[in-house]
Formats: sequence, structure tokens, C-alpha cells
Amino acid sequence: MKSILTLLVFISLLNYAQAEALSKNESDEILAKVERIRAALKQSASDSSSCTMPIPDACTFEGYCGKLASRGQSAYLYQDSEGHQIPNYAYLFLSEEIELCVQKSKPLIDDPFVYPKMFIDAKAAGGLENLNANKGRLEDAKVRLNKIVEDTRARLVGILQKRKNGSNDSQLDNMIERVKSVKFKAASPGSAQEMAENGCELPNAAYNLEKHEVVVCPQVLNMPEASLMGTLAHELGHSIDPCSSALDFAKDGAMYPDWMDVMANVKSGPVAFKGIKAKDNPFAGVISCLQTPSSINVQIPTKQKLISEINRQQDYLSKNASSGLGENQNGDEEDGGAAGRSLDATSARLDDQIDSLNAHYEDFKGCKEISQSILIDESFADWISSQVLADKVSALPANKANDFAFASAGILYSTACPDIASQAYAKATAAAPNCKSLQKFSDFGHGHVESSALPHPDPARRVNRIYYAKPEIKKALKCQGGETGISCE
Repeated sequence: MKSILTLLVFISLLNYAQAEALSKNESDEILAKVERIRAALKQSASDSSSCTMPIPDACTFEGYCGKLASRGQSAYLYQDSEGHQIPNYAYLFLSEEIELCVQKSKPLIDDPFVYPKMFIDAKAAGGLENLNANKGRLEDAKVRLNKIVEDTRARLVGILQKRKNGSNDSQLDNMIERVKSVKFKAASPGSAQEMAENGCELPNAAYNLEKHEVVVCPQVLNMPEASLMGTLAHELGHSIDPCSSALDFAKDGAMYPDWMDVMANVKSGPVAFKGIKAKDNPFAGVISCLQTPSSINVQIPTKQKLISEINRQQDYLSKNASSGLGENQNGDEEDGGAAGRSLDATSARLDDQIDSLNAHYEDFKGCKEISQSILIDESFADWISSQVLADKVSALPANKANDFAFASAGILYSTACPDIASQAYAKATAAAPNCKSLQKFSDFGHGHVESSALPHPDPARRVNRIYYAKPEIKKALKCQGGETGISCE
């Protein structure tokens, strides 16, 4: 499953953290601080300052993060003119962790999109009337989502159409049909287990290659249009990324070749979309550009480098075997034979990997099963997202374009800003110094935070080198300078 955020490294605190045993005095002291945090969060939820777009000194991810740090102890980092919000996930989740230390947990703010349990649990929602109102909001959000999905899809199809030059028409038609056939599903709120099965124990959206489907979690449905469009375009981009485009597809998802070692259901039936060889990919120039230092510099390892690494592993196995490390040290012939067979099996597997590289590298080098690199797929999906956002922002009046351009990377700001993470951690540890479970977030205190539990390029480089490298986006932001890369075209 591929994701922009969309999985945060934050543990699902409401569902999985364990309450700690504290003394009554410690609990009472923390409870008093929790109530003050609650009051401050409730006040900040209606604070109009979050409606103002930050103005950084430099047009960079770091520049915006620095300005947003002043809102680091607020419930929301930003709210657009229509009331759609970017929550401050770091501070909200750490505040929940404090509550769990004193065995007390209830939603910190009245927002079912932050706490999806409020869509299905009357007690969490504050009564049946509130529950029904929340369900109504969810249905409205799904209608809005569908409109943004189709706008995003139509813009991407238009972008693909414009790249036709006579020699690449059939490949682009193939990609257009893939994009048109991607299914979207708004995941339903449910139990912790049900949410986790959909990848929605945390705010997320993800493209499932096997199902040719994007699942959008309820936690992101009330974000600004730009935040949603950027995310949806990224996920649509995965349907035509360097690996996906190389694979044959049935109507219901990828058809992996027999030689590819993946854990997936085998699909039968007719091929709906034939795989496009890497050399015939109409975005080969873009994929090459993304691997340069002038852009995000995400590399696909060469075939020779991959084979050299396998040879190194084989040499290591041979040395172990010849030095007796592969034999049973106690002279047990049966155990020694089993160890030898294990080494033989490992060596045979490595030989198979070399055979696969020699036979399939050139056509499937965008797939991690061949090149061991998932980052090029993520960077390409970001690039697709930047194209769609640039197309949208170019059609907006200047005043709206400014807010739209900022909010387009809002999810990354809400989940991966070092300044906000360190501030949230400092506040949390000051409120509950004896809450041991906070220690697992100690990296936050040093500003070390990841935006995803799956491999993605560094968030700052994603924003600076792809999104803000797009001239239309940077123009709309009205900010100067910055460490932006070249715009790969």
C-alpha cells in the first residue's frame, strides 16, 4: 500500500497506549494540567489567528514550519475561508498521551474528524443528538470528497492529454485509462481494529495497487480543498508511477509477473491495461530528472550496483561456510546438514535474484522488487501532485491562489514540522514529567519527526524540491528565495 502521509509515526494513542500507575498526588497534579490544556485547546479551536496564512522569510518548508511554530500549542494550524482545517496532530496526540497516564481519555476538542469515534459512539460524541449531527457532517464531507476526486482526476487526465506528441499517444492513452478507472473509497469509521484494517488508525490516504483503489480515511476529510487535492493527486499518481505503469493490470488491480516475489493474490482473466516498458514510458525524462541533484536526487540503483551487492552477500556466505560457521559446532550431523541446506537455499535465492536482474531490470527498474527502491515511485507521485496543483492554482484569482498554494502541502506541515514537534513535546513533558510513555516520543524534543511509517523522501525535500519547484505554485505563494530545485518537465 502506498501513502503520502498520509501513515504517521505517531502510535494510535487513544487505542493502543497503556495507562500508567501514578500516585494520587501525581495524578491530581496532571489532571489539573490536563484541564488547563483542554481549556486552551478549546479556546484555540475558535481562534481566528489560524485563519491567517503564515508569511515566511524564505519560500521553503522550513520557513513555513518556523512561522507555524507560534501555533504549535493550538488545536489547528490553519483554517481556510470555508472552515476546513489542518489539525495540529503532534500536539493533540501528545496531549492524549498525558490523559492516558492518568487513565482518563475523552476527545480533547469537539471534532469528529480528529476523533472518528465521535462518528459512531454516542458517549464520545456527547449524546445522541451530537452523534446524528456528526454523521450528517460525515455524509456532507463524502459528497465534497467526491467532487474534489473528480476535479483532481479530470485535471490529471487533461495534463496527460497535453503531453501527447504523436509517438507516445498509445502509452498516454494507456495511462489515461488507468487514471480514469481508479476507484475511490471513503473508509467508514469503526472500531480500532476495523480502522487499522483500512490503514486508518491514523490520518491517511493510500493507493492499493492490488485493488486499483484509493482509500481515504475520515481524519482527512475536513481538510482544505488544496490539502485533499494534493493528497488525492499523489495517490492517483501511484496508478501510473514507474512501477505501476510497468505492470499489466486487470480491471481490479495489478497482475504481478510470476518471477516477481510479492505477497499478493494471483489475478486471472484478461489484461485491461498492458504494462509499459521503462524505455517507452512517456515520463522517462521526468523520472531521470527526479534522480538528479538539481531535483530531489532520489536514485534508482544501477543493475551493476545491485548485482555487486548480491555478489558481496554470496562471498560472505561462502566465507562463513568455508570457516565452519555453516556447520554444527557439536558435530551433530543432522543439524549440520540442515544448516548446510539453509546456506544452499540462500545461495540459490541470491542466484535467482541475479537472474531476475539480468532478465527484467531494464523493463521493471521502477519496481522495488527489482531495484529495491520505493522512493522513485513516491517522488514521481509527488511530481504528479505538483502538476495537478499547479493546474488548479493557475485558474484561481490571486487572493485565493495564495491560500490554496499554502494549504496544498498542509498535511506535511501538520505531521512533519520539527519546530512544532519539539514545541509539542516540551509542553507535554512539562505538564506530565512522570508520564513515562512520553519517552517514546523523545525524538520530538530534538525536532526529529517522520511523516510516514513507510519509506518516503525527506518531507522538506519533497516540498522544496518538487512542490515549490513548480513555478505556478511558487508564484501563488508570493514568497521569495528558498532552496527549490528545478522544475522537471
